[in-house]
Amino acid sequence: MNLMRIFFRAAVSSLWALLFMCLMYSTQLIELFPRRKTITVAAWSDILDPAVLAEFQKKTGVTINLSYFSSNEELLVKLKKTGGKGFDLIIPSDYAVKLLREQNLLKKIDKSKLTFLNDLNPVLLGHDYDPSNDYSIPLFWELFGVGIDEDAFTADQMRDPWQLIFNSALQELRPYTITMVNDPIEMVMLTSVYLFGQADQLDTEKLKLVEELLHKQKKFVKAYVDFRGDYFLATKNCAAIVSSSSYILRAQKQFPFIKFLVPGKTFVTIENCAISIGTQHEESVYALLNYLYQPESVVEHCEQFSFFPSTLSALPLLQGNDQQRELANMKSTDFSQLLFFKKQMDQIDLIRTWARVKS
Repeated sequence: MNLMRIFFRAAVSSLWALLFMCLMYSTQLIELFPRRKTITVAAWSDILDPAVLAEFQKKTGVTINLSYFSSNEELLVKLKKTGGKGFDLIIPSDYAVKLLREQNLLKKIDKSKLTFLNDLNPVLLGHDYDPSNDYSIPLFWELFGVGIDEDAFTADQMRDPWQLIFNSALQELRPYTITMVNDPIEMVMLTSVYLFGQADQLDTEKLKLVEELLHKQKKFVKAYVDFRGDYFLATKNCAAIVSSSSYILRAQKQFPFIKFLVPGKTFVTIENCAISIGTQHEESVYALLNYLYQPESVVEHCEQFSFFPSTLSALPLLQGNDQQRELANMKSTDFSQLLFFKKQMDQIDLIRTWARVKS
């Protein structure tokens, strides 16, 4: 019986000694058995290659949790709701960067931690949504244009792509259907460029003319879509679509009859990397940024999703078709003629206009 007591007391003493040692050396033990780091990236569903992210995770031990959004407005709502908490790296479009900055939802970028700054294409830097690129770094870019079924139009008809979309007289002559973007800002500004040759300085009278034209056009619109307009083109359900270059160039790879027409005056969209004000994992975010901007990573994304790269070192490595390579190497003088989407009017007026068009 005494032997059992002695054994019990010894065991208790040993347990307390072990607990004391754990407390004394807890920091060292945590370093020996670190918790796996996780960062949350808010992105479009088709902008980051899972294989590239998996390789980053394998090399660094950092787990990436992807949170998808379908519009810049949705991203803005998500970040405003949490004050940026729960998000680390985000990938907004150009005009959304300005809105996020105004809401104090972005953290200023420490450029000393980036290894690729000198490799960025100068034409993508210094735009008015972030003049010094203190809060955003361009990742990929693309153009808005018209995707067509080449079998449906003559060479003469293709010379002015916006006519194929907005000229109802041409559509009445030989009826065909189209798809339009479903974003009210994009729709109003695209129509304004066709009508007035510019997209800014929209007053009440001009907005009324925009609405009238969209009403005339409506009977030829098969669908209003932000994504997958290429599906309607590939299946020959539509002869022409308004879309970004990445969707159309991607569809071209499988369907040779698809052609991407770039209007004389059109819009550019720059997708950017930005850091959420709520991040608690800056070190891992910078590690991911430096990995994503390596030439091999940039090219892999551009090949898969048909974007244009933001880095100069990726340009000679691009294996896309002739048109993708030509557009990706656009001269600075040509790039300067491109327009950016931006908020032009009160959001309520915009929504009401769009609702009347679609009703």
